[in-house]
Amino acid sequence: GEGEGEGEGEGEGEGEGDVDLGPVQCRVDDDCGGELTCNRNAPGGICLGCGACPDDLDCFVGACVRSCDDDGDCNAGFSCLGSGRCGLRGCDSDDDCPGAYVCGPNSQCGRPSCGVDSSCPLPLICSGQVCVEL
Repeated sequence: GEGEGEGEGEGEGEGEGDVDLGPVQCRVDDDCGGELTCNRNAPGGICLGCGACPDDLDCFVGACVRSCDDDGDCNAGFSCLGSGRCGLRGCDSDDDCPGAYVCGPNSQCGRPSCGVDSSCPLPLICSGQVCVEL
């Protein structure tokens, strides 16, 4: 289609693999431990189910959340909310999401999907049809 791919590749390339997307909760369910499951679509993943959240995380409304003082304490796909917790960054388009993250159907930033015909932008790798942080 017309206009597809505009803006892609600008400022990308050299050193892109060194991008720090911030803390990662999980890539797979096992990263969460116990009975918790990993929401793999969220930037950095979110452990769901609570109980015993991984280190440095607290349970809030059925999900493990990170406390924060500013956005720098959160994964790049999150922002530090007034509540002092990291929350998914809202978006209207992929341009609103930092780094390799994309705007999902829920108007929140998320990990891009991947498969046989599509690879992941650095610094993400394909794992189970979802691009996850290295």
